[in-house]
Amino acid sequence: MKKDTAIVTLGREHHPAHGSVNPPVYHLSTVLFPTLEKFDEAERGKSAIPIYGRYGSLSTQALEQALAQLEGADHAIVTTSGMAAIVLVLTGLLGNGDHVLVADTVYGPMRRFCDQELKRFGIQVTFMTR
Repeated sequence: MKKDTAIVTLGREHHPAHGSVNPPVYHLSTVLFPTLEKFDEAERGKSAIPIYGRYGSLSTQALEQALAQLEGADHAIVTTSGMAAIVLVLTGLLGNGDHVLVADTVYGPMRRFCDQELKRFGIQVTFMTR
C-alpha cells in the first residue's frame, strides 16, 4: 500500500465502527463493565475495552494502530497531553544520577516537574540560556 493511501486508511476497521468510514470519537471517563470478571479481564489487558478514559479509548487505539503501522513499529502510544508525553519520555530515559539540560524558556509546568519530581529521583537538571 502506498504511504499516501495508508495515511488516510489505517486505523479504520469497518466492523468495529459499524461500517462507518471513520471510527466514531469515543468520549469516556468511567467505563462500566457487565461483570467483575469482565473488568478483571480488561484490567489485566485481556480485553480491547479500556478500563478508564485516561488510559485511552477505542478512538485512541485506532490512532495508535495507524501510527504504528505507518512507522513500521509494533506499537505506538499517544498521550492525553503534551506534558504527559514529556513526562513519559523523561521518566523512561532518565534515572538516578543522570543530568539533563532543559531550555530556560520551557513551559512552566515542565519547569516545576523538573525542579520537583526529577529532583526527587536524583536527576540533576540545568536550565540553560543562549
